[in-house]
This record gives sequence, C-alpha cells and structure tokens, in this order.
Amino acid sequence: MTPDTSPVVVPHGGSFGLTGTIGNPTAAPIQTDVWVGVIYLGTFYQLWLFNNIPLNPGQYISAHMNQSVPNYAPAGTYIYRAYCGDRPTNVKCDSFSFNFTVTGARVDGGADDWTLEGGFNSVDMPTDYALVGCYPNPFNATTTITYALPSAGNVNLDVYNLAGQRVATLVNGYNDAGQHNIVWDGSGYSSGIYFYRLTAGDFTQTKRMTLLK
Repeated sequence: MTPDTSPVVVPHGGSFGLTGTIGNPTAAPIQTDVWVGVIYLGTFYQLWLFNNIPLNPGQYISAHMNQSVPNYAPAGTYIYRAYCGDRPTNVKCDSFSFNFTVTGARVDGGADDWTLEGGFNSVDMPTDYALVGCYPNPFNATTTITYALPSAGNVNLDVYNLAGQRVATLVNGYNDAGQHNIVWDGSGYSSGIYFYRLTAGDFTQTKRMTLLK
C-alpha cells in the first residue's frame, strides 16, 4: 500500500488516495484474502476485507483506491495497515502500513463514514473464457485446475480418461465471474493421462494432465 502523497494529512471528512499491489511469487496458483484497517491509540480497527483473490503463478495486480475519513474521527496520528493471508484463521503472509494524520479542520459536506472507492475485487476481471491450466502437471496426487469466466453462469468441469469416459465431475453449477481454482484429488485413480474439460455457455476447452504415482 503506497499513498499518493507523503506525508498524508487529512481533515475531518476528507480523503486520501493510495495504490495497493499484491502478487504471487510462487510456482502454484493461490487465493488470498486482503484485509485493511486503521490503528488508533494501539487498537486495530478493520475497515475492509477482500476475499479469495485468485493469483496465478507470477501474477501481480494493482488497484488504486480512495479512502474517506469520517467527520467523527478524532484528530491525531493513525496507522493505515493492510494484511494478506487467510482472514478466517488470521494467518498473515505479509503486511504493509503507513501513517496518516487527521487534523482538526473539517470539510463541509465531507464523508460521514470510512468509505473506500476501488479495491482488489474490482480489478483484472477476465475478458474471455479460459481454461488456464493445472499445476502441478504431472502431479501426485493432487493438482489445482484454474479457469476464468468473464461473466457469471452455469459451468461444468469434468475429468475424462484416455477411453473418453468421464471419471469425475469437479464443478456442475452456477459460478460468479472471475478466476476460479479447483483441486482434483487423484489419489483414488490409476496413474496415466487424463483430460479435463471446461464448459461454460457456448465455450468448451479441454487440456491434458498426467497423474504419476
């Protein structure tokens, strides 16, 4: 999280801009939560939570945001802090923070709550259907299949063997737009080549994966 200007000084009811960047430096697709809040007088107050942001290997995304400071916020020094990780278990993989100061001045008709414009859930929405791939491949005994949907709708994701027989259905139902990661556990299947097929509306794509034991 990087503020547009430094130092950040805001009147009651004012706002400040910032840019947040998250990335996946690993070789496997991941999903991460990002939660953002302020620390005032030593206490953390969570303001925002972005759930299950999907990131492909080596992918980095940025979002510009505008944070409003309400009229009722006491004057003083605050810390604006963001974490990424798993929010339900409070396991953090990284964090970043910067200070900002709320002055005694007041903006007429200014914000009456901590409101945020922009965010990670509104960036990098897929523009095309895609069966991105699976990782690892070859694998033993689980792999993560990643696909992207530019719009919400019914989706089927099936696994077939070399004989063309469907051996598993991983997804069969409505999905929101965005990127999705599905784990296939092949521990109960024989070693060999399998095909996974995504069907969404008129879109169909098939790719190959290899299960090794």
